[in-house]
Amino acid sequence: MREINKIIFIIHPKSERSLALQPYPYILPSGDEYINDVKRREILKKEAEDEKTAICILQRGRSFKYRAEKLVKFCEKYFGDRCFDSPYDDSIETRLLLLEDLERTIKYRGNYEEWIPYEIWSSNNARRWAEGLKKEMKRRGYFFDPGRVEAECWGHIWSGCSIKYGMFMAKYLGLSNPMKRNVEIPLKNTWPIKVKKFVGSYTLDHYVQLFIFIDDFCQPVAEYIDGLRGVWEHPHIAIVPIDSKNVDLFTIPPNEFLRVRESKSIDDRIIADVGDGCHPAFTIIVGKNITLSEFVSAVKKAKIIDRIDRPKGYINSTYHVYSYYEIEND
Repeated sequence: MREINKIIFIIHPKSERSLALQPYPYILPSGDEYINDVKRREILKKEAEDEKTAICILQRGRSFKYRAEKLVKFCEKYFGDRCFDSPYDDSIETRLLLLEDLERTIKYRGNYEEWIPYEIWSSNNARRWAEGLKKEMKRRGYFFDPGRVEAECWGHIWSGCSIKYGMFMAKYLGLSNPMKRNVEIPLKNTWPIKVKKFVGSYTLDHYVQLFIFIDDFCQPVAEYIDGLRGVWEHPHIAIVPIDSKNVDLFTIPPNEFLRVRESKSIDDRIIADVGDGCHPAFTIIVGKNITLSEFVSAVKKAKIIDRIDRPKGYINSTYHVYSYYEIEND
């Protein structure tokens, strides 16, 4: 058995056919996503040189029009049998795990609106992929140590599928730490805030990941996301010790079908949803009249708690709610 030390997960890559149907500004050069420009092709080629690095492509669907077949062929050429294409497992053993996940979700998160079917559906997909990957690796003579393996997540939409599947897959593969997020790729046209620089990321309590950016107006920007959590575990909120006068809050849903709850604040702190790509909204915190160092210091001190324990009585701050329609047609 050969050990794999690193796994790159490409979440829902867009095929050349899908890209051709996208309106501006999504139109990209010909070819499947990730191989339609030189820089990304060279990154993949370089990663493939290490025989202990594998790549796992999780397709958007089984229909031909959604599948990034050219990307798969490219990765098979350079990674060989270390390329895994949507290793889906629907065995009885995996179905029993899905049942256990559902029962635990009802037990720990209740039977009312604290969770929604979209979460369990997303979790089921991740569970089938995780079990399928473990079985297919074993069949091909590979294994990985969950405590040592490095996992990296690529995805073109920052606030949706790459976030939720990165979170769930890390949990169901038994990883000790959240996946590393590839920040460069998704931010160009899926945020209401135009960012020009990635500053850094931090892992906080409960495996919540904090990401810091600089926007086009040279203002600091922050977002919290869940990095390692099962569907039965409560999502989180971040209570941030920062003056509400020094921030604007932008709230976006993980997809256009889900309701948005606004972020809230009082004078000396704000409450931000920790996004997970499923249910809580994503809260984008933009600093104003505050230095980068002061901003980073404050958002790193956030108290992370279960969302069900959120404080009562907070008043609304100035916030902006964006739908995907508004973002895509900006």
